Amino acid sequence: MGLVLFVVYLALAVVSLCKRKSFFSLTLIYLIIAPQIKIGTKDIDAMYLVIILLCALMMLKKEKIKIKKNFLNYLVLIIFNFMLYFIMTLVYSSTINSSLLASIVGFIKLPVLIILISNYFEEDLKKEKNFDTVFIVTLLINTCGVIAQWILGKDVRSFFESMYLSDSYNYYSYLSDKVVYNRKMGFFPSPMLLGIFCAFVLIYFLKRYSYTKEKKFIICFFIALVVGISSLSKTFILGVPIIFILYITLNFLFKLKKIRIRKKRIYNMIIIIPIAIIVIISFINLVKKNAALNYYFSMLSNPTKSLETRYSVDSNDILLSKTYEVIEEHQIFGVGFESIKGEFIGDSTYVLALHNGGMFSLISIVIFYGVSIIETLRKGNIFKLIFISFWIISGIGMPTLFNVMMVLPFYLYFFSINNAKTKVKINENKLVEDTINEKFNFCNNSNS
Repeated sequence: MGLVLFVVYLALAVVSLCKRKSFFSLTLIYLIIAPQIKIGTKDIDAMYLVIILLCALMMLKKEKIKIKKNFLNYLVLIIFNFMLYFIMTLVYSSTINSSLLASIVGFIKLPVLIILISNYFEEDLKKEKNFDTVFIVTLLINTCGVIAQWILGKDVRSFFESMYLSDSYNYYSYLSDKVVYNRKMGFFPSPMLLGIFCAFVLIYFLKRYSYTKEKKFIICFFIALVVGISSLSKTFILGVPIIFILYITLNFLFKLKKIRIRKKRIYNMIIIIPIAIIVIISFINLVKKNAALNYYFSMLSNPTKSLETRYSVDSNDILLSKTYEVIEEHQIFGVGFESIKGEFIGDSTYVLALHNGGMFSLISIVIFYGVSIIETLRKGNIFKLIFISFWIISGIGMPTLFNVMMVLPFYLYFFSINNAKTKVKINENKLVEDTINEKFNFCNNSNS
């Protein structure tokens, strides 16, 4: 199925290139949901094929590849960690096998894509409507996937397993005394990735609605909320309240908006508040009746409970028990990409960093996030700050900083579109100022 989707992508890419539109949106949509491509006995990551395609197109354009200033900090972070991990891999690994080589090459595919996309699609990155298309279409595709998984259940399981070459359905299907349920995963390899995607897309639609007041964004916002809940992802369930708290708090602190009380808004509030109360009460009753929902939403009252299954050092049965042993023995520089004791790697950004590069890697991540937050605070960009904050949080459950391709479009948007808009605003202000000066000089000349 992965090969079929790639062929479809190529066909649509040819059409969009001929018409000179939509290729940017098409590529990002494909990168978000692209499954593995199985050729014979080998599994190929579709991202490498996209990289080859973009490299070929760059050669045809005959333009020099430049490192964009917006993405420089992230690229420096990746290069530093790659060098550190690679050196430690040479120290602790006697041989470099195919799986180890895949880990090494896979680590750099994200920065390579960033460089290629930022060069080939330089103008497309400045247009917010392109990102609207990407996130709305991707959300609708995943909504259809979740509905199919909800209605058809086990009948559709084999289809998604074959598409993503994953046994996620078997892993995430649970049987309790009261209820049998499946965590929905949409068009992603796991429910956790669906939850993280929905949380990121909530931030995006919240921003777009705040600036444009277009109804389609608030509709997409609520669709993403429902789809995210269906994933039963702890990251999503705990992350959404944090997103709202940050949004309200930062709006208040930066005073970016002047609240004006109008009759129309008062009437809207009179209608919206009772409906919101009814929806919340109905959802609470649903959570109480459903054992699965009750289990996951109970973590809102005790957030530390969500970390116990993986990160509790008191239990030897947790997934990362052997990983902790390796980290404790190699605290400063780590052991590189290799699993030296059969330990599990890649469950979170910070565990992966400590395992592969020790404290040096973790410190570099702290510096990167710290610099990004300080720069964003100076500009007063609350939505970029919310994005970075959730990026940090999502790293607890997945290695979203390094090799989760789904994060790429959001990173490209928040680290490029805002700078483009800032320049436009500066030019507009200068234009207004120049126009006022010209009119003032004209009046003085007329009077004289």
